[in-house]
Amino acid sequence: MKNLLELIKSILNHGNINAIHADSILNTIEDSYIVIIWPDVQELMEEDWFDEEAILDNSGKFGSSAYFVPLKRIIK
Repeated sequence: MKNLLELIKSILNHGNINAIHADSILNTIEDSYIVIIWPDVQELMEEDWFDEEAILDNSGKFGSSAYFVPLKRIIK
């Protein structure tokens, strides 16, 4: 999924957004979290980083076992 970041950068550059703004947007994307619901999150639970970096959705808004996962862990 690293190609996703390259694609986003290409789109930003094509839209005449200067490199500083493009890098800022990419950094924001990499520092963001994404909701992963059950059962998809089960595979990620086996990763070494999961317990320290993933955040359980206590509100139940996304189901009983949904986690906020760092996007940088999904874009490998």
